[in-house]
Amino acid sequence: MSRSANTKLFGLKSKDNKVSVTSLSCETDFVSGTDMFKNFSIILVNLLTENPAKEVKEEEFEKIKFEENKIDKAFDNLSILEGLKILISKTQENCKIGIMKNFEYTPENENTKIFIGTYLHSSPSNYPNLGVKASFVVLSAESGAEPINKHAEEELKELSSRLAMQVVACNSKYLMRSDIPIDVLEHETKIIQERIEKESKPELTKKLVDAAVISWIEEKVLNEQYFVIQDYESSEGKINVQNLIAKYSKKLNLKNLQLKDFKLFV
Repeated sequence: MSRSANTKLFGLKSKDNKVSVTSLSCETDFVSGTDMFKNFSIILVNLLTENPAKEVKEEEFEKIKFEENKIDKAFDNLSILEGLKILISKTQENCKIGIMKNFEYTPENENTKIFIGTYLHSSPSNYPNLGVKASFVVLSAESGAEPINKHAEEELKELSSRLAMQVVACNSKYLMRSDIPIDVLEHETKIIQERIEKESKPELTKKLVDAAVISWIEEKVLNEQYFVIQDYESSEGKINVQNLIAKYSKKLNLKNLQLKDFKLFV
């Protein structure tokens, strides 16, 4: 149990306006690729999906039991803790359960709909709800003069899924510029300033520092990142996420379309 378990496999399932996320870790890629490890991960996320709690904590592992399942009978009618002990015994590696959280999003009013896009990176074959990285993006769409039609719904589902891929591809850290903690921004600005002071003329330093800080923000803030998942409807070249969302809002005749939230798990 003292051995480090840093190889993670995430489980992610979305149902209605709720996203369930789990993580299970072990010591090696070999064990994380075994059917038993993947089966236990799927059973965990399935259990969480049916659990109304916002989070299942470690002290509850002994109380909460798996029901009978068709995935792996070895875990039938066991508690989470008992199932984990069997996994450790069979794999001969330290295995740990990390995240077991539910995220739920409520529409602001009767004219608003929530669209959740998910993405799992390097999802194992035949295990579409597992991946070595996981993300989800939440869009909030408020209808205009007409209700949101089926075509618009499909477009928004596709957009949210592509934005979830963007989160993993660009390692997004913050939703908006205002979400960056002041101490983090000050720290990064100091690092940038020290580097530029060594490389540039004094009269250019402030201008270069300001430009470099803006560039750093555009890399970390999802709303300000350039959209890297190809915008196949556009030949206009680079477009950032904020402008992309505004474009879709206008195109689909929505009163308001906004990026409400996102999460990245690595």
